Amino acid sequence: MTLPTGQRPPQTESAFTFGIQTKWRSKTRAWQKAPFNLPLPYYHESGDVSQSQYTGSYYGSIPVNAFNLPTWRLDPGLLAELSNKSYDKLKGKIYNSAALGVDFAESRQSFAMVVKASGTLISSLRHVRRGDFAGAAATLRTYVPKGVSARKSASANWLEYHFGWEPLIHDIYDAVEVINNPLKTYDLAKGRATSKDEWIEREGSHGGPFSSFRDTLWQVTHSVQQGAAVKAITNGTTHSLDQFGLLNPLTIAWELVPFSFVIDWFANVGQVLASYSDFAGMELERTFTTKIVKSSFQGTAGYDGYIPDPNPGMSWLYYKGQGVWMQRTLGLTAPVFHVNQLKLPSKTRAVTAAALLVQKFAQK
Repeated sequence: MTLPTGQRPPQTESAFTFGIQTKWRSKTRAWQKAPFNLPLPYYHESGDVSQSQYTGSYYGSIPVNAFNLPTWRLDPGLLAELSNKSYDKLKGKIYNSAALGVDFAESRQSFAMVVKASGTLISSLRHVRRGDFAGAAATLRTYVPKGVSARKSASANWLEYHFGWEPLIHDIYDAVEVINNPLKTYDLAKGRATSKDEWIEREGSHGGPFSSFRDTLWQVTHSVQQGAAVKAITNGTTHSLDQFGLLNPLTIAWELVPFSFVIDWFANVGQVLASYSDFAGMELERTFTTKIVKSSFQGTAGYDGYIPDPNPGMSWLYYKGQGVWMQRTLGLTAPVFHVNQLKLPSKTRAVTAAALLVQKFAQK
């Protein structure tokens, strides 16, 4: 039997200008057969840099070469934080779609449900036709409605029993819907989290004789995307308990801790505890995690140490570069404990915190 996927040999490419590596390519990828619907492991690095001239001095060259650029500004801590956020977004999308799957998990019971509900309804109607309303009530497993008797008209008794028969009709309708529209598969769901940063890096001395400096504008984007599809609801009861937060006692205990949600603003304690029961009662497929870091820089360097008489003066260097680091692995990356990077709180959180303080002081 031929496997549907395989691994390609690694590919690399590089180029040098004035002794500086100005181009770098490296990738490792896999292949698959049609219908090309499987996520595959993938690794890629690329860097391109250029400059107007090169003198050999520190400030007269680019700040980083093409080989180092892809991972030069890679922040593992930030990737961990984004991984937690992307997991949370993916979880929300999967749970929304999987709520429909509980009916699909019980689809084998739908035919039996139709037969049973229809039989009960027909039996009850036969009792009504004979004027045996007590027998009809017994069939429905309800008490005889007050005031119902054989002496009353059939229409009046029909209204009395309406609320006993209506649930049966709804059961039949729901069961037929499941039979006619079975959920055999689910679309691939994705959750993404992104962080963009921009800053200016200044090096050397600015102004004065023999000044030598380098000013670089950096733009760096970190992003993490996780994806998965629900193959089936393997246990509808377990899945429902998980949705209602009743399956994992750790999450319940954490919710009972005073102001625990405030702690979750800064550290993902609640998320880590909840992850122990995530996707319970479900079977996932096509799971993957993709991490990408894009870095770009551009800047100017000025120096006067290499301009001889009779025309001394400042010489200028212009440079720029861009790099990409990408890694796709199979499987989801479960949340790990992480203290989020400190940022100013949102207006909503600020108001909430103030309200909590007021409430706390009011209890004194």
